[in-house]
Amino acid sequence: IDGIDHPNTAFMQNNLANTYRELGWYEKARELFEAAFASIVKNLGRDNPEVAFPLFNLGKVFKATGDKEQSKNLFTQAYQLRLKTLGEQHPLTQEVKEWLDDV
Repeated sequence: IDGIDHPNTAFMQNNLANTYRELGWYEKARELFEAAFASIVKNLGRDNPEVAFPLFNLGKVFKATGDKEQSKNLFTQAYQLRLKTLGEQHPLTQEVKEWLDDV
């Protein structure tokens, strides 16, 4: 078992939170995305490209609940990180850019 602070646990939290988001359980999703974000930053560093996943997904939660300002802020952070680490042409960078442009 990897333990609560292991990066694999954070990735599983992110995946479970996506399921909660898709079910419309936004508060549970938000809590898990925030926990995944904190764990990934703690274990891998703030500039690791994996940090963008919970930021991006958390932005989707805020968009779905009508908080466009917070959603745009999170999408911008995820976009900047992916742009820096993956480049403009990477599909994951482009995906975030599309969501950012839609807010």
